[in-house]
Amino acid sequence: MPDVRQPLLIAYLGSWESWTPESIDAAKLTHVCYAFAHVQEGRVVPFSDDGEAKAEGDEKMERPDPRERLLDVRRLKALHPELKVLISIGGWAAEGFSDAAQNAETRAAFADSALAFTEEYGFDGVDLDWEYPSNAMAGIKARPEDKKNFTLLLEAVKKALGGRYPLTIAAGAQPFYLEGVDVGPACELCDFVNLMTYDLYNGWSKISGHHANLFRSRHDPGGDSAERAVELFTAQGVPADKLVIGAAFYGRGMTGAGATNQGLMQATTPGSNFTKSYAEIKSEYLTNPRFVRHWDDSAKAPWLHDGDTFLSYEDPESLMHKARWVRERGLRGVMFWEYTQDHQGELLGALYDALRS
Repeated sequence: MPDVRQPLLIAYLGSWESWTPESIDAAKLTHVCYAFAHVQEGRVVPFSDDGEAKAEGDEKMERPDPRERLLDVRRLKALHPELKVLISIGGWAAEGFSDAAQNAETRAAFADSALAFTEEYGFDGVDLDWEYPSNAMAGIKARPEDKKNFTLLLEAVKKALGGRYPLTIAAGAQPFYLEGVDVGPACELCDFVNLMTYDLYNGWSKISGHHANLFRSRHDPGGDSAERAVELFTAQGVPADKLVIGAAFYGRGMTGAGATNQGLMQATTPGSNFTKSYAEIKSEYLTNPRFVRHWDDSAKAPWLHDGDTFLSYEDPESLMHKARWVRERGLRGVMFWEYTQDHQGELLGALYDALRS
């Protein structure tokens, strides 16, 4: 029998960003992953700015009080009773996971604190965002034992949640992630898995490539894509209907990309990498006559180029293809990073319409 469930549409929502419960178009969403809680001394604690725990967005200048923002989450849930809001624990460069997962005692303490945090602040579940087990690329502690301990940590959290709350993870979408995680057993413990199918070309890249493409580009046949990530996970026994692919509400760019191939797959100026929200792309780039939009039909991905600056991003056309592919493949849905990067809702609307068309 085919899966007749409606696909999930999940927004990551940054605690440090500017939003109010009333500004969230929650009627189009099934879930919000509230980012982030952190891990300190093995326990789950509210997002902090004390320099001990860093995550995506920590370079922002000023943020609301974390406990006040948690009250905003309660207000959001009160306005939209059907919306499920999960607490996302971790994020890029968030420390504490390897120590928390190290043995049965530390895992139990972490799991109990995750349950306590969920219940204290009224969340509907837990999303674990360890970037990444067994890998120190984000500057966090990593051990070879993380590979087995990650599964054991998920097992402890699932036991603590007791079936009352769902457990999900944000998972890397490239082969290195599978080297540090027992993917099949870990994903079996999750209600669904959010594949971070963006940053495929990232802040370290020296070549101008698509960062959130659906398919491999004919210009980059050995590259990564959302399709390849799904293939990697299903090959490890993860059911397709447990996988949620990621969309990016921001773009990644670099300079020094010459005119050849309209700047795509070209060497660029080292260290010139930058990011722009979709709102910034619309106001600064799409209105600028110097920048020409190009479309890679093999990858189902757009990019912008002005003869020097290259910018990979997502737009309504690319997201329509992603959403339709999710339905065709029987995947669980689409998630995106990050809600406030498109405050006008154009990209959310495109995903919502395509997932339900």
